Amino acid sequence: MKTVFTNRQLGHVWAQQTQERGKSSNGQFFFNGPSIYSYGHHFCIAKFATTLQGQEVVLVTNRGYSVTTSKHIGYTRQAIPGHYPRFYVHKPDDLMEHNIERLIKDAEYTLEQANKPRKQQKTKDAAVTAMLSAIEQANELGRLFIKDYQPIALPQDASFTALAAGVAEREAERLEAERLKAEKRKKERQAEALATFKRLYGAPSQFLDKWRGNEIGDAWHALRLLSDMNEAVLKRAKLSNEFQYMRVKGDLVETSTGAEFPVSHAKKAWPVVKRILDSGQSWQRNGKTIHLGHFQIDSIEAGVIKAGCHRIQASECRLLATQLGMEA
Repeated sequence: MKTVFTNRQLGHVWAQQTQERGKSSNGQFFFNGPSIYSYGHHFCIAKFATTLQGQEVVLVTNRGYSVTTSKHIGYTRQAIPGHYPRFYVHKPDDLMEHNIERLIKDAEYTLEQANKPRKQQKTKDAAVTAMLSAIEQANELGRLFIKDYQPIALPQDASFTALAAGVAEREAERLEAERLKAEKRKKERQAEALATFKRLYGAPSQFLDKWRGNEIGDAWHALRLLSDMNEAVLKRAKLSNEFQYMRVKGDLVETSTGAEFPVSHAKKAWPVVKRILDSGQSWQRNGKTIHLGHFQIDSIEAGVIKAGCHRIQASECRLLATQLGMEA
């Protein structure tokens, strides 16, 4: 079984949870079972966990670190399938009691600093909001992971009550101002993204043909730009941020998010996938599996194939099948 992967591929293999371990070529990014790490077991990036209620979730670190570790965190977050609830904690592989304690202590420290003389009102408001959010998150984590958990109550001291009293009104004003600012920035960002995309890759309408023809290497940066572009531009170019694309690269099939599986696996799986698509029926991985390299198809429903973080349209699968000579 293959255990050495590129950084981006490693995140996807971990997220599938179909093998016990894997690592990058230099060993600095690796996973063991449900947990994935950067540089060593001292820095757990994320971990699959099961709540007391039997729900599978993903705990993700809220820590920042070096440039390289930040990239590892980015690869990991991007690979987590969207149907898993995420919870951000200090150390995903630590006891939940410790994570809750750290969450509240950080919020208390922020509130303490905000109450110092000459602090602006917006700083105090932000600290109160952070404290309320921390208590809400702590109680949610406690309910999910700690048996007989006793919820944390809101602070009852007069200073906190006084600060909290005016937060709602000021927060509403702040949010409206932020909304207008964000709307303006969004339009600017969309224009910048489109200009950068054209400079690097040409017209958006030609991107997929170039990428599928292997004229363009990694699609990762292009997809990041697409996520910032105007929906109308994407629609005209027949591009989508919601779905992934596939191309043939030698004896491998590569997705637009960097995952790879052998062409031979695609050819073996296509008759089964085609039969399900043509029938119009839904299919769920439940004892029966459809393997594609290190990955498995999770479901086929309403013309969409789901595998981990990937959502592939039926039309994309049929196009790949045509390129591989399996469809007329």
